Amino acid sequence: MFRSATLAAVVALALSGPAWAQSASAISADGAAAIRAAIAKGLKQTFPDSEDEGVEVFFDGEPTVTPAGDHYEVALPPLTISGEDASLDVGVIRLNVVPKADATYAVEVTLPSRMELTDEEDKPSVLTIGKQRFTGVWNTAVENFVSADIAYGDIALVPPKNQGALRIGSLTATQDMRQDGGPNIWSGPVAGAISDVTLSDKKATLLKIGSVTMEANYGRMDLGKVGQLKALATKHAAAGTEPPAAQFLPLLGGILGDATMRLRVSNVAAGDAEGRVAFDFAGLQFGITDMDRAASTLSFGFQGDGLKIEPLPGPQQFMPQRFDVQVSLAKLPNAAIGQAVTAMAALEEQQRAKPSVKKKGAGESKNEARDALMAVTGTMLTEAATNAGTELRLDKLTLDTPAASGSVTGALRMLSKAAMGAVGGAEVILRGLDSAAEALKPKPGAQPDPGTQETLGMIAMLQAMGQQGKDEAGKDIRTYKFELTEGGQVLLNGADMSAMMGMGAAAPEPAPEAKPKGGKKN
Repeated sequence: MFRSATLAAVVALALSGPAWAQSASAISADGAAAIRAAIAKGLKQTFPDSEDEGVEVFFDGEPTVTPAGDHYEVALPPLTISGEDASLDVGVIRLNVVPKADATYAVEVTLPSRMELTDEEDKPSVLTIGKQRFTGVWNTAVENFVSADIAYGDIALVPPKNQGALRIGSLTATQDMRQDGGPNIWSGPVAGAISDVTLSDKKATLLKIGSVTMEANYGRMDLGKVGQLKALATKHAAAGTEPPAAQFLPLLGGILGDATMRLRVSNVAAGDAEGRVAFDFAGLQFGITDMDRAASTLSFGFQGDGLKIEPLPGPQQFMPQRFDVQVSLAKLPNAAIGQAVTAMAALEEQQRAKPSVKKKGAGESKNEARDALMAVTGTMLTEAATNAGTELRLDKLTLDTPAASGSVTGALRMLSKAAMGAVGGAEVILRGLDSAAEALKPKPGAQPDPGTQETLGMIAMLQAMGQQGKDEAGKDIRTYKFELTEGGQVLLNGADMSAMMGMGAAAPEPAPEAKPKGGKKN
């Protein structure tokens, strides 16, 4: 399968290597020769000739580097990227590189404006780029871009005989990393956007996307360790081996402090004559903080608005219009998690290293060892999480339909002295139950179908169990306050629900009625 990220890896690789750092001075033929040798060596090491399945990166020839006034003009060899079912003939990638006094380079990258993508049947599709800009600053100390400004426009992938097309109006990306507490520690934002995407066949438009935006922020990233990981991966890729866990896992420790990511997709419509799906926007968030400290927090969320489905899979009044879910895990014990990952990786590596001899029970032995280690690490993680007071939080859950809406918040905290190993609570608020029940009632003289009858029964149960009240706007609501106590009780609005949920002692069965003694039957 072709990976577009390979192009970015090629550009980054071309700027790696000690020769670049040595050449960050006056433009000269010697500097150009050193850079050319470093690029050629790096390309061969990172993309060795291989017949393994997957992506193959092939350069036809050698790079050229030419002094040109205040900069070097770099041309990478013609590039082809091949996968299992497609091959992309990229061509020559060109770079203008300006050495700076602080061992950095101002870089401008130009991709070919026309490329050919050939499928497994040798049918070529044409990829064109109408507009492009790629400028950035390469730091030789950390061998990475610390800033970048990228913009491509009027992108089109047209299959043979113009049987439709994939078109992208614009694709942009920016990055601005700054040093944060040390020479190798960097923090900063990364952002990207794609807009005006259409996918069509020769008859109609199958997919339209107004925009896709991504915003990320990295805190206390150790680019020195990132460079060491890249060097380790390059070394073992050239040798056809995998990096040992004992070498790469220590580099992962403390490699990143914080990371957050937000993805938003807007104005999407997809489908054909048989059915269509559209929505105004959908969002996804992910974040992790304090990975380089004793305890971290992991968060996840997604939301959507304006969902439309044709034909409708159910009653319109119960179709979701908006939803928002935000979940987090707080006070995660980083050291214990690291120990568990290291132990599991070491076991997997040890089992792979053993000679592959077919012996009776060998597979069972491996599984038993893995199961035993998982049991030990599971106990260790549970104990560490309990000591840290790890919390599972439902920070927000909302769901709106035309007939009813609801929201949930809550948290569960691990506690060693608690009967259930944790304590916590949640609050559920439902609006519109009465109107929902009214909307589902059949017309006079008609009988509800089984599905509607079941839904009406559920609504009636929710109405009975909830605490009735008013919200800020004066609308009727039902509130359900759940609590898991230290003693193991589950309370709903203060009432013990443990027995009903099968978590407590069952109620005693009534004693059988005593039979009358003697007498005659009437």
